[in-house]
Amino acid sequence: MRLWSIRNRTLLNNQLSNFLTILFFLFLIDALLSYWIPNFIQNIYHNSFYMGLIVSSSSIVGLVFDMVFSEVLTGRTVGQVTGLLGGGIFFFIFFLGLSSFKASLIFILLAMASWGFYYDLFNFASQQYVAESTPLPDRPLVWSIVGFIRNLAYFIGPIIVVKLLFNNPQAILGLSLVLLLLASLKLKLSAFKRQKSTFQHRAVSFLAELSHWRVLFDHVWPLFIISLFLGLIDATYWTTGTIITNNLARTSIWGSLFLSLYVLPFLLSGSFIYKFHLKTVRYHLVLTLLFLAGAFLASINLLPYLWWKLIIVFVSSTLIAISQPLINTAYTNLLIRLGRHREHLIGLSDSMLNLAYVIGPIIAGGLAAWVGNINTFVIMGIGLGLTTILLWLTMPNKLRLPQKEISQWEE
Repeated sequence: MRLWSIRNRTLLNNQLSNFLTILFFLFLIDALLSYWIPNFIQNIYHNSFYMGLIVSSSSIVGLVFDMVFSEVLTGRTVGQVTGLLGGGIFFFIFFLGLSSFKASLIFILLAMASWGFYYDLFNFASQQYVAESTPLPDRPLVWSIVGFIRNLAYFIGPIIVVKLLFNNPQAILGLSLVLLLLASLKLKLSAFKRQKSTFQHRAVSFLAELSHWRVLFDHVWPLFIISLFLGLIDATYWTTGTIITNNLARTSIWGSLFLSLYVLPFLLSGSFIYKFHLKTVRYHLVLTLLFLAGAFLASINLLPYLWWKLIIVFVSSTLIAISQPLINTAYTNLLIRLGRHREHLIGLSDSMLNLAYVIGPIIAGGLAAWVGNINTFVIMGIGLGLTTILLWLTMPNKLRLPQKEISQWEE
């Protein structure tokens, strides 16, 4: 990670260490609960489709909050935004605790609303910290470290739940509260909490933003389709995939690695992304990688052995992880060409990801109820493969922006 490259800036290093420690605790809480929740809901309703529908409600709430956060958070410090994040997690744990004692749909939906409230604050807090506290040359490194600790938390979270906490609701919620307390104490003692904010979150006019999104989507739709489908696969892993992991863990110690092996390639690649200065993107290379990822995933049920399923998950995820920096570079190139209007593309890409997490759990839950849990991944792999073939046949060699029309947009 080459942390020593910024250690000559003592204040920056101290602030960064504090912020990353807080983020890791909060990411780990989310990883623990994200793994446990689908199994918890599945055990209550015994229906994969209902489980997906309930989980997707958190993303619907998140979409609503995403539209108002830009106004509400303007002028707040990094510490205040992070405090709101911690407060949302507290209510998430609180309502899940009530649900574990009394399986009430109201408590569960309130927990989902709390989840939707705080999850987007991870991005808001990170963006604000990096913008205010990190010199421009160090920002790629800081973002790579943030990505590393996030993936580390989501890699070890499922293992902790399965092997140390044994899916015990009281143990999971208790550990989450302890981690939240540690994060709160670290936040209280951190210097950046008292700094005045100069960061302005993006304010949007909803109708104007929709108009801009339509123009952008018409010209760069292949990237959005790719992002949407990868979001659907991620949502499938964190809903149906958690149930598969739980079931496999009952038969073998290695079964508990099903979900973690999906996250592992992103963990390994995250620390190296900042080293690659990619200036151009060969879209057909991205499509080839994703086609192979889909083909491998579609073969997950070809053999009945556990080792086969684990290898397929790891190989497929590795291909996706390799393609991710290329996709991010394509977005960055478009952002540079958009200039002062880049916020519209950021908003649209975020909305596509949120859409994936709204419909993804529903699709995954419906497929699982129809064809079974493992075969859900077979269908998702086939879908990814067919999508890449269609994009290969229809997408242009270069994505062009309507610069004349964009130049007429108001500031």
